[in-house]
Amino acid sequence: MKLRLASILASATLAVFALTGCGAGGTDSDSGGWPKEIETNFLDACDGSSEGESEYCKCSLEQLQKKYTADEFAQLEQQLDSDPAALDEILGAIEPCFELVGSD
Repeated sequence: MKLRLASILASATLAVFALTGCGAGGTDSDSGGWPKEIETNFLDACDGSSEGESEYCKCSLEQLQKKYTADEFAQLEQQLDSDPAALDEILGAIEPCFELVGSD
């Protein structure tokens, strides 16, 4: 299951910042200052790659926003290809959401 979650997250993460860039769009103070466009793209990409696990995707986004600013997350995302610890860090942040997979 961890491999499936990692695949979903990697797909969503790569799509988000490739499509928008970190500074695009207006920010929302309730989301740690993440631009709305990044939030929307994350959720859309996650829903698409997770076969509709929308509750998991929402939870993952919320957990990531609690732990990272958009800039911090963008930096971590850039490390995914070269540093396996980056994926482990992200998976650790969203671990509370794992139980939601398959609950939709």
